[in-house]
Amino acid sequence: MYKEEKPSVSVIVPTYNHRPYIRQALDGILQQRTSFKFEILIGDDASNDGTGIIIREYQKRYPDKIRAFFRSKNLGASRNGYELGTCALGRYLAGCEGDDFWTDPKKLQIQFDFLEAHSEFSACTHEMTIVNKKGIPESIQKLSWISRRRFYTIYDLKGFFLPGQNSTLMRRNFFLEPDFDGTIIYKANRMISDRTIAMIWAMQGNIYRINRNMSCYRQVLEITGTNATAILYINNPDRIQDDFNYTLTLERYAVSSFKKKIDFDYHKRRLLVSAFIYWIAAKFYNTQANFHLVTEIFDSIKRPFYTIAIIPIIILEKICNKIWTNIRRKK
Repeated sequence: MYKEEKPSVSVIVPTYNHRPYIRQALDGILQQRTSFKFEILIGDDASNDGTGIIIREYQKRYPDKIRAFFRSKNLGASRNGYELGTCALGRYLAGCEGDDFWTDPKKLQIQFDFLEAHSEFSACTHEMTIVNKKGIPESIQKLSWISRRRFYTIYDLKGFFLPGQNSTLMRRNFFLEPDFDGTIIYKANRMISDRTIAMIWAMQGNIYRINRNMSCYRQVLEITGTNATAILYINNPDRIQDDFNYTLTLERYAVSSFKKKIDFDYHKRRLLVSAFIYWIAAKFYNTQANFHLVTEIFDSIKRPFYTIAIIPIIILEKICNKIWTNIRRKK
């Protein structure tokens, strides 16, 4: 049975149909050498590929370290991660999704020491390696949605940019605070919660990037992908509308919960261009519905003339990203 002695760090491992990868993820966590106790909370979101069998195997081998939660029905990535957070006992939360993995046995200790010494920061991240589904490093080590700033603030989010990928993040456990309501994590979007988490934690302190590579992010760009990115962006014909609604929800949450008015027009301008392209191509939406989305996004953006002026730049940016994505899918 799991002993009730409180750990200093809780490692959150949300997983869904990660049978080929989950062993590597758990082994990378279990190899951590620390001066403190840490726990591993695994949330299997009703996998149907045998992921749960592997998790039970590890739980049996490490009963004092692992707490596993098996969902009877699929909650979605956001709710699954949120529920794990509410069960976490550690002062700090670290994350590792079931298809990612850590490579440095000192990762937890390094991030723990930093946050212990710098109470002004709410979280810290670090460098990582992007790998494909086989674990081979990609030729280009860059993600368009990851900020490269050493000191990340709420103004760097812009509705899109994250301080780091989930496997690199260690944050203070606000779930332990009695007045903390984190339900927005899953209410804002069923599948994507990283922007919500980045906003909540950046609102309460800056986030520091440690100049050390300590993990790998597995990027699986497949039409049949089962990760949150594939479900939201590749397999979802309503992805622009969903993304726009998500962005508006975050803007409103910043005002209602933090009394801070922040606009995410940077991201909304890019959504506007995408919606306009689909309106012209009539690829996923009927003409009337897509035109309505274009006008809805445009009306929500400040400085309309500036927005119109930079549309050619955004289109060029999107063309380059599309070409690069197609090249990576063919590898």
